[in-house]
Amino acid sequence: MADDALKLDASSDDAKKLKKDAEDAKKAAVAQPDPKAEAAKLVKDGQDALKTAKTAADFDKIIKMADDALKLDAANADATALKKAAEDGKKAIKLPTDLPKKDAVSDQPPPKDGKPEDEAAKKKADAAKLVKEGQDALKTAKTKDDFDKIIKMADDALKLVPGDKDAEALKKEATDKKPK
Repeated sequence: MADDALKLDASSDDAKKLKKDAEDAKKAAVAQPDPKAEAAKLVKDGQDALKTAKTAADFDKIIKMADDALKLDAANADATALKKAAEDGKKAIKLPTDLPKKDAVSDQPPPKDGKPEDEAAKKKADAAKLVKEGQDALKTAKTKDDFDKIIKMADDALKLVPGDKDAEALKKEATDKKPK
């Protein structure tokens, strides 16, 4: 419409303004990303990062990704699950305040000797990863074998951390949904 007006009167300020406003509106519409798509991308990036996360800072970045995704799409169940998995992973690692104190004589930390708390933290992190992988697999599971694999993941997590509520919930959900 603005182009037609400019053809009739090329010097019309109103037609030029109308054309500029239409172009600006078109650019703004194209530039607006889909919030759900942005949230899904953040969740995917967070899930990828979760596979290699080892430090509290790694888990904090993943938690922030999940929080950002939830700001864009508050009902995103994957973002909620990602945040919980990252929080669980962070809890499972040893915090700096838990590290052994330096030896007063040598100013060196005592040697690691495979203390039980080191093993427990690793088991919790491994169990959290198994549960997260099982939850992800549950979303696309269709066959009896798919559900059997998910139940095995939950069982493996329960062997690492007996009584783990998330692993028990995963096992129950997979068992309930498993085709007969």
